[in-house]
Amino acid sequence: MYRVWVFVHLVGVAGFLVTHGVSMWALFAVRATDGDRERILEWCETSKRTTTPMYVFLGLVLLGGVAAGIDAALFADWWLLGSLILLVGLTAMMSVVASPYMKRLREGSTRWADGSFTMTDDELRATLDGPATMIIAASGSIGLLVILYLMVFKPGA
Repeated sequence: MYRVWVFVHLVGVAGFLVTHGVSMWALFAVRATDGDRERILEWCETSKRTTTPMYVFLGLVLLGGVAAGIDAALFADWWLLGSLILLVGLTAMMSVVASPYMKRLREGSTRWADGSFTMTDDELRATLDGPATMIIAASGSIGLLVILYLMVFKPGA
């Protein structure tokens, strides 16, 4: 069963990277809109639509990885626990930083019935130019590289 679980894990990884890649693209695309609220909203909505499939694939990553770890009795190896803790930590961090950032942009680009927006042009520009994009992209990329390192080289095993 170990190979089946590894396969489920890898299907989850591939699907997660594809669906999450849309959100990463949108994260940078909103900055290139020159404050065009319609385009910002479009990118934010596109990113939002990939959230459910992304979490389904993340579930497969966890299911396959944990089941393979149990099947092969690998939970005594720190690389597996480290990978799991890092993945859960990154997911929590993205929920605290990335999701609210995109929600703020989405809400700030949505026109109210009276024609107004919840954010002024200056607030929108400050949000777009702020450090959130780089913090999100750097932490996610570095975290992914560390997880890949742990999974491939299995230090301490």
